[in-house]
Amino acid sequence: GQSGLCGPGSPIFVLGNGNPDLMPEKSAHLSWGMAFTPHRNLRLAADLWAVHIHDVLLTPASEPILASPARYAAHYTLLPERFAGIYRLDPRMLALLVPMQNLGTQEKAGIDLEAQWRQPSPWGLWLLQARGAHVLRSRTQLAPGEAFGSDLGQYDPALGTVTPRWRASVMGSLTRSGWGLQLVLNHTSGYWDASVDGVPLTSGFPGS
Repeated sequence: GQSGLCGPGSPIFVLGNGNPDLMPEKSAHLSWGMAFTPHRNLRLAADLWAVHIHDVLLTPASEPILASPARYAAHYTLLPERFAGIYRLDPRMLALLVPMQNLGTQEKAGIDLEAQWRQPSPWGLWLLQARGAHVLRSRTQLAPGEAFGSDLGQYDPALGTVTPRWRASVMGSLTRSGWGLQLVLNHTSGYWDASVDGVPLTSGFPGS
């Protein structure tokens, strides 16, 4: 029942406020693991886990709201007069209202791996340890009835999040009574980022 101003090049203000209707998140966890020690100095372990979270606390992203204004009409509003007065803005300007909500469901699953080898020697205690986490699933349903969106190995524009498929670390150390030496190597797998539009400075025409 209201009309707002949204001219070419005008900014879109994103507003948020408190929400007294927020509820606690609820989750269910499942894990299964095993460890194998084929030698007194060697230990191998693996853990399979899954997490299912209901009533996830999320702030709606502005990208899908702007892309589907009819679907997300409830998130459109006008600038509050007091806010507009402070910054000398037109109170008829269009804005987005995105308070935190219990939006949907999150599902994550993966497997944790560990290998550890230790060897006493005249130099001290040698230790070689490798740990890795491989995420098998990471997806979110923003609202009941909507399709799940995944951020596994890719940027999720609806949430602005990324979950790497692999995180791993390898540590080697030598420990003696008076000193210790340690070397650690960390690795995180890459991901597909969002498309970015830019304007070349040479031509001034939009491009990707």
